[in-house]
Parts: sequence; C-alpha cells; structure tokens
Amino acid sequence: MNINFLIFQGIIKELIKEGHLRKNISNKEYIKKFKNFSQFHANNKVFLLKGKKGKIIVRIGNSADKINLYQKSKELYKFLKKKVAIPKKSMFAVIKINEKHKLPFLIQEFLNGIPANKLKKPKKVAGEIAKIIYNIHNINFKKLKKILIKRKLLKESSWERYIQQEVLNSLKILNKEGFLCKQDKDNLESRFKEILLYLHKKRLILKEKDVLLHGDVDPSNFIFTKNGKFLGVIDWDFFRFGDPAWDFSNFIMQNNKKRINFYLGREYIKILKKKDKNFNEINFRERMSFYYPFLQINIAKSFINSNYKEVTKKINKAIRAIKKIKIKSNIVVDK
Repeated sequence: MNINFLIFQGIIKELIKEGHLRKNISNKEYIKKFKNFSQFHANNKVFLLKGKKGKIIVRIGNSADKINLYQKSKELYKFLKKKVAIPKKSMFAVIKINEKHKLPFLIQEFLNGIPANKLKKPKKVAGEIAKIIYNIHNINFKKLKKILIKRKLLKESSWERYIQQEVLNSLKILNKEGFLCKQDKDNLESRFKEILLYLHKKRLILKEKDVLLHGDVDPSNFIFTKNGKFLGVIDWDFFRFGDPAWDFSNFIMQNNKKRINFYLGREYIKILKKKDKNFNEINFRERMSFYYPFLQINIAKSFINSNYKEVTKKINKAIRAIKKIKIKSNIVVDK
C-alpha cells in the first residue's frame, strides 16, 4: 500500500493521543515533515519526528503482515538489551496498528550519532564493526529462538531449509509481478536448490553451527559518535539464525578500497583466524560468494512496493553471480 499523507496524518493523531508527540503542531509543519523526512526502506516508510522527550523514529509498514516483523523486532530488542553494547534508547519499541488502514507502525527513540559510512579511516572503522558482529554472532540465542517459536513468530526449521523457502517465495513473487519470466524463474529455482544442497553437505562436514545474524550488515546501520565511540546497531528487520557467512555475502564483490564495505569481510576473517585455529578461510569465502545471489533475490523482492529500478538491478546481479558459481561434484573440505 502507498503510504500517503492521510495515512501519515491518522497515525500522527494516534501518536499525539498516546502522548508520544506534543499537541501544538500545525498541519503545515506535518506536511513538511512528510515530504522532507520520509525515507523508503524495503519493509516500511520511516519518519523522523520530534517527540516530547526528544526525536523519535516512526516506521510505518507497507502492508498489514508487517506486524509480525515488528513483533519479532520487539522481542529481539528485549533480548539484546543485556547482550550487546546497544543503548536502551535504541531498544525502545512500541507497536501499534492504524485501525482505519490496518497498517502497523513501530515507534522508537532516535539514536543520535553518525553512521559508520560517514566516518573517515574505513579500514579502522571496518575493524570495529567486525568485532561488534563477531560478538553478536557469539550470543547464545536459544532462549530468544524458543520465545519466537512459542509466540508463532518463527517456524522451527534448518538454516538451509529457511533460506530455500525464502528464495523460492521471492522468485514466485518476482514472477507473479512480471519481473521474471517463468523459464528464468524455473532455472533459478533449480540452481538455487543445487547450491543449497552443496552448502548443507559442506557445513555438516565442517560441523558449522548457526549463529544470530543481523541480516542487514551495512555500515549505515552501525552508529558511532564523532570521536569514533560505538553507540549501537540499528535496523534488525532481517535478523535470523544461520550461517555467519551470510552476514558478509553482500561484500564479496566490493573492490573500492575507499569504502568500509571493502574491508568488512576481510576484517571479520582476521578475527576468526585469531579465535579459531581450525577456521577454514577458503570455505568461508566460498560460502560468502554462494550466498550472494540468494541475498540479491531476497532484496529484489523486498523493493517491489517502493523501487522498481532496484528490483531489476538486484535480479541482474543475482543472475550474473549465479552463472559464475561452480559446484564440485565431490565435496571435500579444503585444508
């Protein structure tokens, strides 16, 4: 659904009624905020507003089913408060549903800082982010997973099964919306299944364990002070439990040394080498490259309601990447 000003205005009235916003704000000021501060994201539209006690983020879902996404995020925030160095402000979350349009919206306090992609010294910043991600990956998530399954916000399944369902669903939607013809959809389905079977067998041989994944590891989601002190991680919409290589699959194609993205995967691998004597770098990099087309297809699907050009761009990236993937007939663990 297109989030127009009337929907925005209705939600604003609810926020005033609930006491999150002050009352003496004119319609003209809200129209200005709607035009100037809204940002399109894959799952919602985001607004930055001035609340009674400071700035707040209002995220309006683009469909009614986003309520599950927000509820999962809220449970995660509760769980992470004591687990990661994330300020309590960024973990505040109130979920509401706009009754007239049946759209869910999430209210959070604004984390005032600088996104990592705006900082200088990309290699040093990448090293800091890699440490944060390593700590996230080593959180014991069993309690959180049980809560999500009990509340029917998550289905019990293996990592490979989960990814297969995700990508097949994405391909089905992209075909239905006219972005993929049936032949291309069927060819990609067959190839993705082949790759996942290979990865599943290889992870079993290596006895790889699932970890808590952020799911959207981008420098803009890691907030720092001007002095480079870490403040927190934002945008956990795509968090899941699975292969740590997934969090770095989007950086496998990076070649610009002036950007943090170029160093992120490399810095994370350095940490793993120090922490684990049995760490297999060749296999980890292979999994990063194999997950890349999966990630592009899933991102393409999430942009259908907001950015058609981005959908086509991501599909083309996935097709080019999957053509380069070569699977060995005999699976062996590289030493």
